[in-house]
Amino acid sequence: MTKQDLTPALYIVSTPIGNLGDMTYRAVETLQHCNLIACEDTRTSAKLLRAYDIRTPTTPYHDHSDGKARAKIIQAIQSGQSVALISDAGTPLISDPGYQLIQDAVDQGVSIIPIPGANAVLPALQLSALPTNRFSFHGFLPAKTGAVTKLVEALADREETLIFYETARRITKSLPVFLDVLGDRQAAIIREITKLHEEALRGPLSALIPVSEGLKGEIVLCIAGAQAKQVDDAHIMAELRLALEENSFKDAVRIVSKGTGASRSHVYTLGLGLRDEL
Repeated sequence: MTKQDLTPALYIVSTPIGNLGDMTYRAVETLQHCNLIACEDTRTSAKLLRAYDIRTPTTPYHDHSDGKARAKIIQAIQSGQSVALISDAGTPLISDPGYQLIQDAVDQGVSIIPIPGANAVLPALQLSALPTNRFSFHGFLPAKTGAVTKLVEALADREETLIFYETARRITKSLPVFLDVLGDRQAAIIREITKLHEEALRGPLSALIPVSEGLKGEIVLCIAGAQAKQVDDAHIMAELRLALEENSFKDAVRIVSKGTGASRSHVYTLGLGLRDEL
């Protein structure tokens, strides 16, 4: 393959998330023979490029790049060049830069060619021992606890496995939110995927909270989806009436959710009408 063999296009190239051996042959060829590589951080990417003797010129492109940077890349492709987009690790656009560039490329009629490869989501799901037939990925959890609570409440009734990125520093704060909102579901903390200290911690959320202290590295959090409702709304309402006799509304919702297995958001919605009635 030569530079002339590559069709002028924007190539979305996945790179390793830890183990350099996870670089695909096609990815190496693409980066070696394209005209320009747009990197999230040129210093970080330089290590990967040296490892595979890739000498293609690079240019920075990240979430804070302005329209001029995107226009430069689009114009290069329109002039007959091939440009590759890579992030610091993994698959561009998946919680990594590139979305706006793709939008511009589509608007300008520029060809886009994905070069698949490493990403943390699927290996984490494989290691989680949770159902894999249906899952949804929700990116990085918000930094503030209130925002995490709001997000988890919105997802409480989803029945597929839920996948999130989280930092080691914040996971001790986010896990109790999941436990409070979802109940004691099965979950898995997967960290340092493909790296030397790769680890999978599995169990109910209550058991994962104490072992999350002091964790390091990149973390993917997988949580079991909601169970299909096993109790009817009439039973939930009856339990709420009893709980509200001796508890605040918030505590009654938490108690009934835990006792019936219904999600807290569903119990809360039912309880709103009951609270007004009482």
